[in-house]
Amino acid sequence: MVILTKKVKPFSVTCFNQDILNIRKAITVECLRNV
Repeated sequence: MVILTKKVKPFSVTCFNQDILNIRKAITVECLRNV
């Protein structure tokens, strides 16, 4: 569970940062791939 939480944190931040960068398609694919 600790590993999952740790992976969800950076993955969530990355998705959010990418969304701000205006890369919706890329962020969606990366988010889905990270999961």
